[in-house]
Amino acid sequence: MCECVQLEMARSESFATSSDDRKLKEAHLMNLNEDLLLSGVVFHFLSKTETTVGRKDAKTPPDVCLNGLRSVSCHSILCFESVYKLYTLDRGNGQIRKSYINTVRIF
Repeated sequence: MCECVQLEMARSESFATSSDDRKLKEAHLMNLNEDLLLSGVVFHFLSKTETTVGRKDAKTPPDVCLNGLRSVSCHSILCFESVYKLYTLDRGNGQIRKSYINTVRIF
């Protein structure tokens, strides 16, 4: 599938409009880019109890695909803890990588 078609599908599935306050109510991931015009283009809402993040060419395809020089097959696993109503971040297979939450580096 063409990358432009995939981008449009992602936008139509997960984009919150200015009148939609879904981003304020639900946990989500947002893309970041050095080019500010490309940041905040794609949102992925976390609706599953476990969301895997990694490279699209991994043996088991992740829920959220990354690409780039330092991305690895299993970058991280986001797990929803229903008792505490929060997400925890598991580093996956233990490979060293940079991870940030709200611009603060955690790994």
